[in-house]
Amino acid sequence: MFLAAVMFLASSCTKDLETEGLSRVTFFADLAMAGEEVIFHPLGETFDDPGAMATENGEEIAVVVSGGVDVNTPGFYNISYSAENSDGFSSSVTRTVIVYETGDVVGIYDAIRVGRGGGLVLVSTNPDGGYFVSDLIGGYYEFWVGYGNAYAAPSTLYVDGSTVTADIGSCGFGPVEISNGVISGDHLTMAWTMTLLDYDFSFDVELTKITN
Repeated sequence: MFLAAVMFLASSCTKDLETEGLSRVTFFADLAMAGEEVIFHPLGETFDDPGAMATENGEEIAVVVSGGVDVNTPGFYNISYSAENSDGFSSSVTRTVIVYETGDVVGIYDAIRVGRGGGLVLVSTNPDGGYFVSDLIGGYYEFWVGYGNAYAAPSTLYVDGSTVTADIGSCGFGPVEISNGVISGDHLTMAWTMTLLDYDFSFDVELTKITN
């Protein structure tokens, strides 16, 4: 029994030595953005990035910023903030800045697929005529379903009185066409029927302007 006990202790000590130092705790970078995750920014005005702060186990660490904003061009811009902890593990967060024009028709719209959901849609001046629209589908696939930007259908809108028409757009599902397009007399709301031509699949889209 004494010999068995000695052998057990010896094997236990050997096992501890083999695993010593193979398991330890790492603290991932904790990132926090200052300001809003989505910022509406008027065209032509100076943009001051609110920035972000990162900590590791309570201690502040460096943040790397990538991306930028062209304040002279309407559009969606992403700014990414990343930080790496002492063990080489990285974390990141992203802010979206939407540069928009003020005025009649142009601006940022809250859009939906009627009866479901949607996302933000940007309408801006097209130098060649009409208005550039970021998504004929009303943000349904891009934002609500979460398929991303490849499933938005940008196009050019044309407004004639209360009627809205558009060039054929394209998304990840193929060409997109609208019909029955209308705009309110105050130009604050628009609506149309969106059709995925390759699938002969349609649904109604509504847009409500949320900027001046």
